[in-house]
Amino acid sequence: MRPPEKNERIGNKVTPANSQSKKSVKPPLESPWKSKTGSLAAEKNLELVLTTNAHIPLKLWRKNFWFSGAGDESLHALTGGEFAKEIVAGKTHPVLALNTLDHGVGCSVCPCSSRTPFGAAAYRFIRKGCTLRHTGHVMDRNSYLVDGLAFSIPSSLAYELSFKGEVPQLCVETEGKD
Repeated sequence: MRPPEKNERIGNKVTPANSQSKKSVKPPLESPWKSKTGSLAAEKNLELVLTTNAHIPLKLWRKNFWFSGAGDESLHALTGGEFAKEIVAGKTHPVLALNTLDHGVGCSVCPCSSRTPFGAAAYRFIRKGCTLRHTGHVMDRNSYLVDGLAFSIPSSLAYELSFKGEVPQLCVETEGKD
């Protein structure tokens, strides 16, 4: 049997001219789970994710970022039992990012307290009334930095914390003498 001619009637059907042409090939669907090459938009423009209470991946943390929500139990374990002295279930403390570790593997942080560090001759604190960058969060009290108990924060805990803002350096004050 010969192939039908252009727009030739076969039975009750008209065969279009391009019926013998190749079928159109649809591009494959992209998987929503497959990561795309290049960097994330958040890495290019950090402002996109720096909102109050955001849970920010550790690789995006920067010096002077202030977070709330570190549980007493976690802080006690990470500071070798030095902070918090009294573990209260459900109680949390903020932490301040001191610096990022080499190759983006993490961040060194220190716990913060609403009380002056016991026995310290000198201490640093974030002063009450300070407005944090990116969020506009206003410090409702002095937050004392427990610098002597700095530790590298695990990424599992880091993502649980709530971003409150970046502390401007002029808001970090020192009291006492070394």
